[in-house]
Amino acid sequence: MLLGVAFSELLRRWGHISIPLTRLKTGFGARIGDLGLFPGACDVCADDRHLYVIVGDRVEKRVKGRFELVERAQLPDFYPQRCVASSDRLYITHSRGVLEFTSGLRLIRDAPRSKPIFPFSASVYSNQLYVVGTRLTSNRTSGSGVIEVWSLPNLSLISTYNSRHCSTIYKISLNPVTNHLWLMGADGVRFCAEVYDKNMFLVSTVREPIADLGEAVDVDFDEGGYAYVLADKYLFKFTMDGSMQTWGSVAIGSTYVTPLGLAYANGYVYVLVSQGYSKPLLLVFDRNLRRVDKVDLSSRVAKVFGGRVLHDNKNLYIALAIESSSSREWVVHTAPLLTPRQVVVVHQAPQAKRVQLELQHPRSQPKPQQVQVEALPQHVVTVVCKSNLVEVDVSRFIGFSIGEMLSRCCGSSPLAKVYGYDGLALRELSPQEKVDALVKSSVIVLYTQ
Repeated sequence: MLLGVAFSELLRRWGHISIPLTRLKTGFGARIGDLGLFPGACDVCADDRHLYVIVGDRVEKRVKGRFELVERAQLPDFYPQRCVASSDRLYITHSRGVLEFTSGLRLIRDAPRSKPIFPFSASVYSNQLYVVGTRLTSNRTSGSGVIEVWSLPNLSLISTYNSRHCSTIYKISLNPVTNHLWLMGADGVRFCAEVYDKNMFLVSTVREPIADLGEAVDVDFDEGGYAYVLADKYLFKFTMDGSMQTWGSVAIGSTYVTPLGLAYANGYVYVLVSQGYSKPLLLVFDRNLRRVDKVDLSSRVAKVFGGRVLHDNKNLYIALAIESSSSREWVVHTAPLLTPRQVVVVHQAPQAKRVQLELQHPRSQPKPQQVQVEALPQHVVTVVCKSNLVEVDVSRFIGFSIGEMLSRCCGSSPLAKVYGYDGLALRELSPQEKVDALVKSSVIVLYTQ
């Protein structure tokens, strides 16, 4: 009974996002099944009041929250298509050019580009539109990362730049503290990330923090200018100058995970991934990249093509490009953003008594002598000690086994069996395993039996 009570309290503490969430379904466009190069041929973007959903050969304007259809406009038959909403304008870039619409979806300009590209991301900063993507070589077997800068007063192409190191660029985003542009992409299939100023002078190249890391997919920033970067299996936190500070895992067991997107808001990082090809998950991390929640979004999903994570400082919007049993479509989930908690809640069983304590810094723990190990990132695990929940930073137990850590935290030797819970499933652990196994397996709850 203790396990069920403790887990129920833990979910309340983390503010678990309720399911089912509000959903919007709309037709998705039959052509997407043929576009294997892209994580999704269409797109979703937002302004203060509306969502703009690109669906096949049209764009739809819908009211946030209620999702009623407001306007609809036809689009040219060029793929892929990416959108960005700014002030009272909507810009849609495709392989052949850029379209400018009013907020009421009236087409104002259609600006062609002389050389086609595959656009993956677009952003507006200081009256300029930045478009990033890939331009294939003549034999279509390789490519080069491209950055276009457009002037918005007349929607004219100012200049085109080639990335120094990236053959593909998936995302461009502005660090609001430094006003530097961060580009996420790949050099072949390897991690590639670059930082430029607004004049497109290279400021720094972000070094691959782990060998054979895979592609850099997305980036967002917190209030202090720290960058959160999503890659194939990991989530990283970088300083403003591109130095890695800490990391977290987005892997779920041994199943392959496809990273789709992320967003930062109010002290939390929301990460959208697909486990395998048909199980989209929303993972929630704190600033120190400790995973605090996991939400399964796979109801009636047969295949995931791509996804977006958006927010408006009040609500979170998770857009999934999926194939269900009957059609290909966008599914949009929405939920209130989480707010940081300032108290630690300790649960006493079986009386179900809740005690609120002031947040305290954990006491330093002794380390074994003459042990050489690699430092662990900060990772907090909730340990069920008899009738209490105790939060433990495992990075303070470098060189210890799980059993030794439990003995020191709970004041007694652990029993025969130890279990770890990663937010989705339980698995048995050996007390002789080193504590870094908890980080690698993304364990968030530890208990004995």
